[in-house]
Amino acid sequence: ITYRPGGLTCATGGSCSIGDIGPGGGVVFITPSTTGGNGNYFEAAPSNWFGMDDIASVTKFCTAGSNQDGISRAGTQAGIGWGDTNTAIFDAYCTGGAIQLAADYAGGGYTDWFMPSADELTELAEVRNQAGLLELGSAWSTGTYGYWGSNEASASVVSSLVSVNSAWSIGGTNKSDSVHNMVRPVRQFSPCWSIDSCTALSSTNKPVNAGGYAITPSGFSLSTGSLANYETVTYTTTFVTINRIAQSSQQIPFYNPKYPDTFTVYTGGGSGSGAQIFTVLSGGTASNCSFDYRKLKITSAGTCNVQVVKMGDRNYLPDTATASIYQILFATNQPSGVVGSGPNIGLNGATSFIVDPTAAPMISSITIGAGSVTITGSGFGSALNTNTIVKFWRNQIAPLRADTLNNYVANDTTIYIYAIPAGATAGRIAVITSNGTAVSVASWTP
Repeated sequence: ITYRPGGLTCATGGSCSIGDIGPGGGVVFITPSTTGGNGNYFEAAPSNWFGMDDIASVTKFCTAGSNQDGISRAGTQAGIGWGDTNTAIFDAYCTGGAIQLAADYAGGGYTDWFMPSADELTELAEVRNQAGLLELGSAWSTGTYGYWGSNEASASVVSSLVSVNSAWSIGGTNKSDSVHNMVRPVRQFSPCWSIDSCTALSSTNKPVNAGGYAITPSGFSLSTGSLANYETVTYTTTFVTINRIAQSSQQIPFYNPKYPDTFTVYTGGGSGSGAQIFTVLSGGTASNCSFDYRKLKITSAGTCNVQVVKMGDRNYLPDTATASIYQILFATNQPSGVVGSGPNIGLNGATSFIVDPTAAPMISSITIGAGSVTITGSGFGSALNTNTIVKFWRNQIAPLRADTLNNYVANDTTIYIYAIPAGATAGRIAVITSNGTAVSVASWTP
């Protein structure tokens, strides 16, 4: 049995629209009907193409054994369809950097990814939210310009996609810049169904991604009997669809940040390679809640209601999570400091205190005599009180008297026992008061 893309969806060799998921798992941003296009479809790599978000891809444009920052490579162009040619021109000289990251990417099983040209970047910006392009502001230290392009503006400057106040446009970045630009590879393709009904992609491996597939049997054999008994064997292609499924639910951890800290909102859960979009919802009590990508900023203490949408991809449907984040303001509510003079001591902070006299009892030692026990410790109560309870093992009470003729409390630190309970056995001694229970470390033995 062979399996091949069935041409039912963009990802499986069919026609594509802007925003569809392409064969390589990315978002389609150019079609044959795009003005200035070259008749092909283009898709951008998924938002987690680098193993995490694009911030991790920040690097210089080109690195090699010798400095390449001011060397012009003739022949690069800005138009749609030139990104792969531009990348190949620089790839011949670069051993590292942004251009190499794009050229070496092999996502979705394809090795034809490249750095987009200026006009290709312009079209990519039109689907920036779905593609997960990052617009980073002052809360971030890297990636704050935007994205590298692949065509030169001069010997030392390369075109790049930049964003200022959510307005995306083509600018230029010095090749020597290593902190301000991110990378997003793209590829161009033609739907395989229109070429050879995706026959070149036939495989005996069962498909694991969502989409429509054509299944064709061949080489039929019988476990018993002979095919010669049959006039003919007809093999019929069947089409099957694997549907997308729900993601594991995103979880926004419980936050109680301290105002006015700016902090980063991370999420758990979620599935697939879809981009995450962070937005502030209405109803919060804090002032000016706003996101700089995933960093939340405010101008007063209170709550911010936030929403995180993880976009769908080839295999998963979108998922939405919401939360209320409390911005806590810690205030010191203490009296003003006092300056002392003469014999007086000035106290800062709290100016009064309360002593709690209700200490639990504590046994420091027991002294065993001939038919007697002396219990030493603290918290036993006033002399000759009968509210304190002394217990021998097991649960044998030695009644205390209000005089000194037998068992009695001598003072808060000493108890004398001269009449040991008849049923007492070897074990520890407990002293119980209204404030707690104390148990001896040592054991009494008859």
